Parts: sequence; C-alpha cells; structure tokens
Amino acid sequence: MPRGVSSRLQRAARTEGTTVNQIVLRLVTNHYPAPKKNAMCSLADLPLKYNVTREDADELEKVLLEMRTIEPELWK
Repeated sequence: MPRGVSSRLQRAARTEGTTVNQIVLRLVTNHYPAPKKNAMCSLADLPLKYNVTREDADELEKVLLEMRTIEPELWK
C-alpha cells in the first residue's frame, strides 16, 4: 500500500478511535454496497407480491420443478 495512503488510514483510525481494518471495511462497503436481497424468497409469495392467482403460481412452480429435473441421458 502506498505510504501516503497508509498514513492517512492510520490517522483516520486514530481520529475515529477505531482500527485501520474498520476504516478500510467501511470505505469498501460504502463504495461497493452489498446487493439488495430480493424480498420474495419463495414462489408461494408470488400471488401476494404480483397480484397473480394461486393457480398461476402453482403452474409456475410445476414448470420450474420440471426445469430442475436432471435428465440423466444428457449427462452421459
């Protein structure tokens, strides 16, 4: 790490009463925030979130289940 950067980080840590690691962590997370998680964690929530019928959500679940099925003959 360049000397000037290192000394600035150390000074910031002393000023804030924390560690250089905490300063670097804060800088990185401020610049690269974690992606927001999708509030919908299940297809069961689909009708509530997007105003679709339960039947449509069930049909989508069936299609996705078929897509998740491994076809052994394709993996030989």
